[in-house]
Amino acid sequence: MKTAVVFFPIMALTTSVSLAGSVAAPYEIGTWRGFRPAAISYTFDDGCSNQFAVAIPMFDARGFKLTLFSVVGATSGMFPGWSKLQSAAAKGHEIASHTLTHPNLGQLPDSQQTNELRDSLAAINANVSGQKCLTLAYPYCVEANEAITSQ
Repeated sequence: MKTAVVFFPIMALTTSVSLAGSVAAPYEIGTWRGFRPAAISYTFDDGCSNQFAVAIPMFDARGFKLTLFSVVGATSGMFPGWSKLQSAAAKGHEIASHTLTHPNLGQLPDSQQTNELRDSLAAINANVSGQKCLTLAYPYCVEANEAITSQ
């Protein structure tokens, strides 16, 4: 198994080859969509204005999709607005959680961690149609309580 990781300022490219298992013929298991040997995930955090003005049009022109890890608390200062997020989702980009207000989750009691994660998920699901929020990026790369996150 080989893994190569190259970091760019706004994206991470990960190539991985792995065996997903086996099934009886005539079936095959594809590790990546279309049985491709690798996948690229483009992710953006914090709702910066250039993500909407520059990155999304650039990716759309090339037929690529991205994930926007969005801080959706209207008072957070990072909230891009539901119309921008809905427009991105309508073009096939994933709108994912980056919590409600972008706190350091490791410094919060469990009840506040629960509120940050639950309320962000609920807000995205209520305001962005055509998708479900499935992905979370921790602010500051600090993990929350795993039991709370798994809920």
